[in-house]
Amino acid sequence: MRGLLQLEYKKKVICDACQYENEVKSSFKTNNKVSIDRALQLLHIDLVGPMRVSNLGGKRYAFVIIDYYTRST
Repeated sequence: MRGLLQLEYKKKVICDACQYENEVKSSFKTNNKVSIDRALQLLHIDLVGPMRVSNLGGKRYAFVIIDYYTRST
């Protein structure tokens, strides 16, 4: 092709954004102190389903709630 500029390819040049993303980030310090001090402050909620076999009520989904303070389900 005529009229196109000849570009030189520099093999080991990394742009600033790529260099920033590839830097090793320090992790957060672990916290051994329990920050939950009462029931129902932190819950884990999960919806499971559809199941192949329905339960006695005919439902195919299960709704699970776990309280992290009391460890009850």
